Amino acid sequence: GLLKNCSILHQIAIQLNNPKSTLAYVRECLSLCFIAISVGNGQYWYLNLADQLSLLSNVVAIVHKFAENSNESKEMIARVLACLTYERWRLERISLPYSLTHSFPDGNDTNPEFSQFYQRVKGIIIQFCSASTSNLSLNIITVLPIPDYFNQSGEGKITPKLWIEIVEGTLRSFFTNTELQNPME
Repeated sequence: GLLKNCSILHQIAIQLNNPKSTLAYVRECLSLCFIAISVGNGQYWYLNLADQLSLLSNVVAIVHKFAENSNESKEMIARVLACLTYERWRLERISLPYSLTHSFPDGNDTNPEFSQFYQRVKGIIIQFCSASTSNLSLNIITVLPIPDYFNQSGEGKITPKLWIEIVEGTLRSFFTNTELQNPME
């Protein structure tokens, strides 16, 4: 049901072809990712990892379409980049019984499946940045948060190493795709 709703929103965003409807689609899809809901007895519901990767890939593809210099475009890019900070998932608690439950995705350091998932998320986003148009590249650089070099845990932050990787790929893409005669001016 949830994936079907996202698919409908995707079609609406494509048909309307405007940043506001696309932003609604991006918000909805990414609200389903990186969240686990505790349903009791040590069990959790979350969208399976393959579906989360599929949603993220679809979001990245549609964000490429709206590389204009608008607040909606910048928010879409910021939301995509924020996926890099979800090594630890959000956790919500509800008291409803739900049958499709799993054990908690306990982080990339102890669960190989989750570690591989996070590496694939990172790969999708690095590819998104490295394959951006010149306008999208400028927007990525504008909204990319500066890493906190003094935050030892790194939780909720983009690490300096990852930040450099993103900036390098984004700038390479900008200089490859720009039509400006002298882009350094």
